[in-house]
Amino acid sequence: MTPPPNTKGRGGTIERREYLIDHFRVSFQNGAAWQCLCREFALANTCRHTREASGMHEAQARIREHVGAGDSGLRKHSPRHP
Repeated sequence: MTPPPNTKGRGGTIERREYLIDHFRVSFQNGAAWQCLCREFALANTCRHTREASGMHEAQARIREHVGAGDSGLRKHSPRHP
């Protein structure tokens, strides 16, 4: 099986939309809407679980950009690099 064109890696891009944080399922909805089933979220429409998942989601986006650029930037820190 060949990967679709214009994708990095063998399996293409993976975007995670559901996280399990402290036994609570946190999901990323359209755009930037987060959902959690904990009591704090039910009361305030935000919670530490959604903040943590949001940070993870943002980190994954940065990694995706970095990998898509094709240059890790690690070579310049290698002792063998001139």
